[in-house]
Amino acid sequence: MKKINVGIIGLGFMGSTHFRIYQKNPKARLLALADIDPAKRRGDWRKICGNIGDGDNTRPVDLNGIKTCAAADDLINNPEIDLVDICLPTFLHKEYICKALAADKHVFCEKPIARTLTEAKTVTALAKKAKGLF
Repeated sequence: MKKINVGIIGLGFMGSTHFRIYQKNPKARLLALADIDPAKRRGDWRKICGNIGDGDNTRPVDLNGIKTCAAADDLINNPEIDLVDICLPTFLHKEYICKALAADKHVFCEKPIARTLTEAKTVTALAKKAKGLF
């Protein structure tokens, strides 16, 4: 079975939740993570909190075999990544959706996809023309 290579941008509550889901998915290979916080890139997720999930953030997260980077663009431009999962604050969604689609990646984005209807229309128009799925 071919696995899809996944990269997650943003290791807040939703990014860490998606991380755990991909770890359990036999069809996914979590290949890379991008976050501006060096502690999160080292696996220290103690400051992440939310209201759902089964994650234990008191212990370091094992990131062996997973590439980490500070810049989302580095993850998007990684030729091994098939799917970019965007778990950033909403005001950054449009920018990184557009970059990932332009790089011919499949894109999964947390809701909402954009802050305004105009931004959402831009994203959906680009998605219709893109090689990757959105």
